[in-house]
Amino acid sequence: MKHTLAIATGLAALFVAVPTASAKGGKGGHVKGDRKAKILAKYDTNKDGALSKEEIAVMKPKLAKRLLKGDTDNDGALSATEFAALKLGGKHGKKHAK
Repeated sequence: MKHTLAIATGLAALFVAVPTASAKGGKGGHVKGDRKAKILAKYDTNKDGALSKEEIAVMKPKLAKRLLKGDTDNDGALSATEFAALKLGGKHGKKHAK
């Protein structure tokens, strides 16, 4: 019985640790998706999946400039479609999403 409890406890700890490592960009993590999720969580105040001019205005200028490269209709905002299509690769992507 104690052996079964020890195995169950070990498995529970494993299931808790794996998602945490992935969320931090560890093995199996989706870093680009995580960056986008963090940006939306922080700046998309009305939770519509898009970034309005007002939501972009409160960002650091470098992040806003980087994101607005995806503004295909040049309206100063990112629709949900524009944001979903946005590529956040490169050496500065992680720095600005924090």
